[in-house]
Amino acid sequence: MVRIDKRDGAKLLSDQCDGIPQRRPDHSNGARYPIINKLIEHALAARLTSTPLCADAWMLSRQSLASCHAGLSTLLNSEERGRADSFFVEQDRRGFIVARALLRILIAAYCSCDPKEVEFQYGPYGKPKLVTPSYRSQDFGFNMSHSADSVVIALVTDAEIGVDIEELSAGSSQSEVIADSCLNGEEVLRIKYLPVSTRARTLLRYWTHKEASLKAIGCGLSMSPQNLTIMFKDSDRSVILRADPTGRQTLFGYDLPCGEDYVGAIVSPYPLPQPRFFRL
Repeated sequence: MVRIDKRDGAKLLSDQCDGIPQRRPDHSNGARYPIINKLIEHALAARLTSTPLCADAWMLSRQSLASCHAGLSTLLNSEERGRADSFFVEQDRRGFIVARALLRILIAAYCSCDPKEVEFQYGPYGKPKLVTPSYRSQDFGFNMSHSADSVVIALVTDAEIGVDIEELSAGSSQSEVIADSCLNGEEVLRIKYLPVSTRARTLLRYWTHKEASLKAIGCGLSMSPQNLTIMFKDSDRSVILRADPTGRQTLFGYDLPCGEDYVGAIVSPYPLPQPRFFRL
């Protein structure tokens, strides 16, 4: 474990996250929320070993934090709390609060600021950028994706980044829809004769690399995924070519080791060192 010097940056985030339930002497209650302190500790340690173009991906369970959503909601601003209140299903509302609070906690750890001070501005297609006043926040890229119970947050210095995660079971049931909406003609030919046992995961691998690409570019699904061509270089990397009226843009994709139940990818316009993956 990397030793964290409290003099490095501001106060420990655990002191800054007001309202989040912390450990108590009573083990029956105190053991309920260790993941918050664990996340803060590991994120601060990861920041100390981070280098330019080093991408980190954090995968967490929203359900494991749903019981402390009230405390986490104190980290959100009024606009975010309004968005949370717009959800009709309570589980969805809590999931949004947890995911957004986790994003703030991680950004604060990497940028040496208070989670409540994190400010976003949004591009024409809704992609958020950081405007937090911190020397570490300059050219700091981040992105978030969630599927089923899991949320993945990707962070990188000196680059744009996109991330996507999809639950394998959901992809299996929608494989034909994914193929029709995602793959271009060249890619359809590549997967045409794949064994049934690997088809669903391969389709989701295409989908996650494409959606992460569109998020990295900042256009989202305003551009058709079929305008992107994926070329997988080896077992966990890809090169993505974007057809553009002004020329061709190249992006670089990396699989995330999300486990048997999920497929995930990180994409950046720049070649990155192998991303670091943290699962709590």
